[in-house]
Amino acid sequence: MVAEVIHDPAGLPTSEAARQAILARSAALGLSLAQAQRFAAALDGTDPHALLRVLGLDLSMLKPLRPRHWLWMAAQTSSVSYRDTLTPDAPLGALDDRKRQFRH
Repeated sequence: MVAEVIHDPAGLPTSEAARQAILARSAALGLSLAQAQRFAAALDGTDPHALLRVLGLDLSMLKPLRPRHWLWMAAQTSSVSYRDTLTPDAPLGALDDRKRQFRH
């Protein structure tokens, strides 16, 4: 069950504990609060929990979600048309190649 979080007009939860959790998580991710709010608005401007989702905070406990192996998950889902499973380095290498392509 998701705890009901009441937001002020700026989109921040009104409880002090929630505010502190958001500020701490933003800082841990190297984001200012304004940057996190812009990401949340871009994600879904109508979702009152968008800021928590962007910051990777559990909606009920306001604690960071457990780490996930995003590169491994990307490799597993993108390897459906290959004979063997891709390694987690394959998607990362593809991203690096794309970066180099756009620099020229």
